[in-house]
Amino acid sequence: MSSLVDEVPSVLNVLSRMGVSLGFGEADIAQVCARSGLNADTFVLICRVYSDPAFSPSCSDLEGVEVRDVVKYLRASHSYYLDVAFERLSSEIRALMAPCGEALRKVVQRFLQGYEDELRKHFQFEENEVLPYVEKLLHEGVGDDVRIDDFEDMQDDVEEKIDDLKNLVMKSLPAECEAEPRSRLLVFIYSLQADLARHSTIEDCILVPAVRRIEGQSSASVRRRRESQELSEREKEILVSVAKGMINKEIADQYGISVYTVISHRKNITRKTGIKSVPGLTVYALLNGLVDVKSFE
Repeated sequence: MSSLVDEVPSVLNVLSRMGVSLGFGEADIAQVCARSGLNADTFVLICRVYSDPAFSPSCSDLEGVEVRDVVKYLRASHSYYLDVAFERLSSEIRALMAPCGEALRKVVQRFLQGYEDELRKHFQFEENEVLPYVEKLLHEGVGDDVRIDDFEDMQDDVEEKIDDLKNLVMKSLPAECEAEPRSRLLVFIYSLQADLARHSTIEDCILVPAVRRIEGQSSASVRRRRESQELSEREKEILVSVAKGMINKEIADQYGISVYTVISHRKNITRKTGIKSVPGLTVYALLNGLVDVKSFE
């Protein structure tokens, strides 16, 4: 793990956001992840995004992804951006603008407030809509009415919004703003922009395809559950016989099966329909077109 940090110092962000404490000695990545309750494949995949901005996970890379760990990383990232990074931006810009006139300070402050509002809107949407959907999918499974792709068009490229702020600080602030603090601020803005880009890559290239995979499995599971609740052709035949008032022995004789098989089918019919009484099953058969109402006249 220490060799990884030496090679890619930016993964320190991943460590802190995934709850990995420093002081891991000579432990390897798998050992450190195990101590922290993390899936090592997921941790490495996120680190690869940090080590190579152009990295795009393959289908095989995504097979071992633990979506819960990706959600953990994203939630911690949101907290960092809103509670730490933006506070630092605001503080440093206020200090940088101190020598400037009040009117100019107010203009820049309004711009900064607008940027903060956009940032909060984006991350609150993720916190309140996208991630709860993912967590519900993980815990309960969902039907086909909501998909992760339904959220895609509502997302913003939030990392692009920092471009205006960067250009404002670099090109437009007056000479009264000291060069050294301005340079320090720009270094931080460039770093934040790179981090936001990685955040988007992790969402778009890891979270979304991993959730699509789970949605596919969930949809298949839902279909299987629905199919398991549907009456088989033999169960429909026996239900019709029950609706016509036939007893188990008569039904067994009609279909050349044992009475015990008839009883087993009737239990399945009750389990699937939730109906126990003969009158109730008769109404069910009528409503589902299994018997003709004229046969009861």
